[in-house]
Amino acid sequence: GKLLELETNIVGKYTNESFPYSVLYHVLWEVQPLGKSNAETLFTSQETGEFVGVLAQDNPSGLSAKSWYLEQFPEIDERNIEIIQTKSGLSGVKSFEGYTAYFADDTRIYSIAYNYGLKTKVNFLTTWEMVYRSFELKKKTE
Repeated sequence: GKLLELETNIVGKYTNESFPYSVLYHVLWEVQPLGKSNAETLFTSQETGEFVGVLAQDNPSGLSAKSWYLEQFPEIDERNIEIIQTKSGLSGVKSFEGYTAYFADDTRIYSIAYNYGLKTKVNFLTTWEMVYRSFELKKKTE
């Protein structure tokens, strides 16, 4: 794509081996896996403190991202849920407030949230969009 040709030098690929996925991120951002399990990873702008967090959590019922989201937030009208897709073709949903993307596989829900803290100006929507659009689940090797 156009973005990568222009900005290859500032885009890195992060792979989480514990929860097999990968995402692209801004190389000037600090990458910080949290906890022993690496279930959550933060990508933080040193410049502003804004960050994108990727969290893997259990999905025991094997729900789709949309079904899971509706179960968590039953007050939300299904018609207001935006369906999104990654570059690899995985479908997910965007949260009602618009700053979290959710994807699912048979065992987990992955949320990719953009946290801009107390900022009144959101600086990195494009970066967040790059992260969630590049989200890719690694195929389980038999």
